[in-house]
Amino acid sequence: MNYENIKTVLLTGLVIMSWVLTWQLWTFQLDYAVLDNENNYEELIRLEEERSMNEVIVPESMIVHGGDEEYYIVRPDLEQHKDFLATMSETTFIDDDMRVQHPFASAPTGIQLIYPTSIPSELFVHLFDVEDEDFLLPLTSINRIYFYVEPDEGVVAQLLSLFDEQVVTIKTDMSPSDLEALMEDTDDYMAATSIVMGMHQQSQYVPVDHTHLPTLSYTATMLSSMQFSQALFTDPSAVSMYHQSNGKDDSYTDGNRIISEQGGGNFMEYTNPVFSETTERSGRHIIQASFDFINSHGGWTDQYILDDWQSFGTRDLVSYRLRVNGFPVMSFQGEDLMKLDLVRRGSGNQPTEYRRPLFDIDNQPIDGGKKELPSGEEVLDALKEREDFNPRSLEKMVIGYEMVKPSYVIAEPFWFVKYDGRWEKIDLTAKEEATDGLE
Repeated sequence: MNYENIKTVLLTGLVIMSWVLTWQLWTFQLDYAVLDNENNYEELIRLEEERSMNEVIVPESMIVHGGDEEYYIVRPDLEQHKDFLATMSETTFIDDDMRVQHPFASAPTGIQLIYPTSIPSELFVHLFDVEDEDFLLPLTSINRIYFYVEPDEGVVAQLLSLFDEQVVTIKTDMSPSDLEALMEDTDDYMAATSIVMGMHQQSQYVPVDHTHLPTLSYTATMLSSMQFSQALFTDPSAVSMYHQSNGKDDSYTDGNRIISEQGGGNFMEYTNPVFSETTERSGRHIIQASFDFINSHGGWTDQYILDDWQSFGTRDLVSYRLRVNGFPVMSFQGEDLMKLDLVRRGSGNQPTEYRRPLFDIDNQPIDGGKKELPSGEEVLDALKEREDFNPRSLEKMVIGYEMVKPSYVIAEPFWFVKYDGRWEKIDLTAKEEATDGLE
């Protein structure tokens, strides 16, 4: 065979190979598995029962004002805390004598409730009974309530709105004995001091002594992303599943919406771009819309509590944070992930994004022993030692839990501060151990 014939054969082979590769590219499909087989479906059941609004919107702090600048924190893991919230949910507001009054917490003794975020007044009234169906508060939102006994009038509530910069006083039918009973059990509470912080320069209350909290271990039950796909897609028979490139996570899509597992199946993100096409703003508050959305598929798999909400033009965000032992979970393996995060764009009521954990922790944790935490003042002193510390950037200081998840879930208590819009763990023990190692 001469040189020209060899060249012709090689060129012909390359052309044939090119045709084959082109055909493979045209006909290539991802590793989809169409979920149209009964064997692929899990029984569509509600993950959990529906919850009421006052189970999800609860205060982050309960403070006893004992007079003469004497304050006590009622720990959220105490029965007294739970009992007063139950009493409060049955309290009726009487709107025949609402009045604007200053200052907030004008009486020396009483109970102050601090909410983690502002509560819109149209939703706030659902947390209580009201005498009149047309009951309206002359406030846009409420951040704090102060209950106290006023002579000849019984228990009165002051409502503070940071947005309106107003305080409204309203009568209630709460029994003075219920309020006084909570205020008398101070031996069980944490003595506290008041620290002014945040953009609004409001008092925050932190313990003056060291706090002892348990480290907790939980078994965890994995939740099925396939079950969420059946709850969140209108036509489950049109849903396809494919494996992500990391080999650990799956995704589900109906061509528009998509559910993607993340973190080795520990978390999921749901995206629904259909509702984000309009630029008009929804008239329904994001808290109400997200609350109904989570209720619709039984998404309250653990104790998730309203944590924050924000609005930017036609974009609304809301977060519900997990609590264990009554305290917020601020970190999961170093990241702020233990929340139900929802985003809504445009005028629709349905969320366009929904991120959440895909595991449910057991109700009966194993106590791993007590951990001692420094006082709030010690944490504040450590922050002040930073060269770039700006007091006005310090928004909150809370005791919360950090979670890690090996074969089971471990929750360990720490101090956390919200500084310049971001949560940060403060571990003075690690700092002390590092110092000891240098000596």
